[in-house]
Amino acid sequence: MSGCAGGVGSSYSGTVRAEVKFAAALVGAAALVVGAVIARDRLDDNGAPRVTPLDPGKAEVVVCLDELDTMCDALADGAGGRVALAIESGADTVERLSSRTPDEFTWVTTTEWIDVASESRAARALPALDWLAEPEPVAHAPLVLIVWADRAKVLTNNCAAILLCAADIAASGWTAAGGQAAWGPVEFDLRNVDTSPASRAALGALAAQHFAAADPPLQASDISSTDLDSPAFAKRFGALADAVPRQSFAQTDPFQRMLTVGPAALEMTVLSTVDLVERPIPAARSAQLVQQSIPRAAIDVAVVSPTSIGDSRALKWLRSDEGATTAERLGYRAGAADDELPSGGVLSALATRWSAQAR
Repeated sequence: MSGCAGGVGSSYSGTVRAEVKFAAALVGAAALVVGAVIARDRLDDNGAPRVTPLDPGKAEVVVCLDELDTMCDALADGAGGRVALAIESGADTVERLSSRTPDEFTWVTTTEWIDVASESRAARALPALDWLAEPEPVAHAPLVLIVWADRAKVLTNNCAAILLCAADIAASGWTAAGGQAAWGPVEFDLRNVDTSPASRAALGALAAQHFAAADPPLQASDISSTDLDSPAFAKRFGALADAVPRQSFAQTDPFQRMLTVGPAALEMTVLSTVDLVERPIPAARSAQLVQQSIPRAAIDVAVVSPTSIGDSRALKWLRSDEGATTAERLGYRAGAADDELPSGGVLSALATRWSAQAR
């Protein structure tokens, strides 16, 4: 929705994130109570953050995941004064929801973070928040593997589970799979797993594909963090992590390296359809770079609220014709995805492992 290769924020939304971090800090201090002052991610004429007092009787308090900042900005503009919007990190909202009686607000986020919030409360022996178990899906962003065309042919010739192919070829090398010796070792990288939901979902798709083919097979929803310790999965995961180039580049964003340097810098990365709308493959590279769909893998966007979800103005706008058209323009697809990914807690565990092994 998620990673997911530091420096991504500077390429996509560094300015917005810097502003909304201030907004999130003010929202946290106010604790989203009646009469709170919510900071909006806008600046006054002097360049200082502008704050707006909100009337809770007129506006729905909405917390939006910072990784969905383009959708959140569109929601703020489209819903106008009907919603009081704050943008903050998933970790900050999870911490807010991990108090015994959290303040009430509507949460626009990815299903990954909804899982993490529920798991955090369980880990602290706090009562479950039933409304977290009833997310209303609004959109999803499918994942694609970006790969050079000649390498894509080798991947396609070897198997259908594209990320397993990438991991296995990373372990054995291109020549063993029918590629050219001149290509050298396999080079794969992901955007920062801390800021890219696509990268975290990609790691989840790798785990789902691996355990679906295991003996006995595991459904994605049944994968636990301890399953990630299995030698077979650790080998595949490690092979892909070892394929991350260790040399320094001017561009820390993997996709930017592919565009500016070419296959000598990087051969494969994973993006979402939203990423590709924000920065599409330029015409000069369109014949050289291939987008291969990653089956049953997407960033899922949902809305949860402790009040009647049907009354949510945010949800109504996101499901309106205007909201759906805006989401499509941003690269999302309407409704829930037909995907199979592990829980948010497992995605977090995968991201932690990736950060430790790939650098």
